[in-house]
Amino acid sequence: MDANVRKTTWLSAFERFYVPCLVEMSLGFICGKKNG
Repeated sequence: MDANVRKTTWLSAFERFYVPCLVEMSLGFICGKKNG
């Protein structure tokens, strides 16, 4: 149970950091391709 909670906490922290970063990179890549 404790390990499961820790895993969930780690995943949510990972998602909070990584997902916006990934979205921003993807958008930047698309915009960069469009612009030049």
